[in-house]
Order: sequence, then C-alpha cells, then structure tokens
Amino acid sequence: MKRTISLLTVLTFILTFSGSVFAQVSNITADAHVVSTIKSTSTQDVHFGQIPTDISSTAPTLDPTQSGSNSGTIGGTQQIGYIVFSGTANQSVSITPPSSVTLGNQNDSNFSVDFVPNLCYEDTDTSGSNTCSSAGGYGNSITVQGTNFSGTGTVWIGGKLNNATDSSSGSAQSTNSLAEGTYTHSVSISIDYSI
Repeated sequence: MKRTISLLTVLTFILTFSGSVFAQVSNITADAHVVSTIKSTSTQDVHFGQIPTDISSTAPTLDPTQSGSNSGTIGGTQQIGYIVFSGTANQSVSITPPSSVTLGNQNDSNFSVDFVPNLCYEDTDTSGSNTCSSAGGYGNSITVQGTNFSGTGTVWIGGKLNNATDSSSGSAQSTNSLAEGTYTHSVSISIDYSI
C-alpha cells in the first residue's frame, strides 16, 4: 500500500507538470470604430399648395423626384421638402418616415386629413439640385448602402393626402368635403446608421 501511494503521487506530479508544458497563451486586440453623429444641416417644409375641398376623386400628390407628376392641387405654391444631413462617409444609413401623420385644420379642429410621406435619397456630393430618380414608396423606409453615402446626403420628401375626416358629429367619420383652412402638423423622419 505504501508503494501504491507513492506511485499515485508521482503520477499526479507528472500529469500536473505535463499540463503546464502544453499550455498556450494567445493575444487578441480589441478595438471600436467611432462614427460621427448624424446631423441635420438644413431642411425645407412640404407645401401642397391650394387643394379643393373634395379630395376623394384625386388625392393631392407631390412627387419627391420632381418629375412633374404632382396631382390634385389647384394653385398656390407647391414645394417638396428636404432634409440635408451629414455623418461618416461609407456607412449604411436607414431613413424612416412615419407611415402617416394626421394634419389638423387650424381653423376647425373637427377636420383632419392624413399625410403619407414618400421619400427619395440622393448623395449630395453629386449635384446641387434634385437628381433623385427613384422614390421609396408611400410610408416606406429607405436604406442607403455605405458606398452611396459620401458623408452628406439629401432626403427629398413628397407624399399624398388622403383619409379626410370630419368629427363634428361627435365621432370621426370619413368625408369627401374638407372645411376650408390650413391643415398642418410636424413630421418626424428618423435618419440613423443601419447595422
């Protein structure tokens, strides 16, 4: 028995020593690339101009590509909006509008109409004017691949008006006849790096 204990002690010592001979130490490097915060550098509001009280037959529409396919307006100043923004070049960017925003009548709070944004992106580095050729679709987000972002970009904003509502009877109901007045509300568009 004395021999057995001695043999186990020697064997344990050899195994312990052998384990440390085969151990490896590896090093890695940890890093992080910090990108600049996306900032809005200038903006322009959306104006549909003058529209008829009955928007049921032709929904007023502003084309963000400025290709001349605006409809449903009868006068006044029409203007698509834009947001010029800056950030770190060659990073993918996600641009997200609300699916719709309810514009309230400033003269009669019983009437409202929905604004559905339609966005178009262009890399500002290419031109000083709108050369955007393909809109993202009503209420849809746009993802800009990093190779298409020079560090400054422009989101052109058009859209359409629909779902006119009259709540003067106590509950909101669709209407074909809007009350006169200016319909307005702020519209928030999110611009952020996409992962």
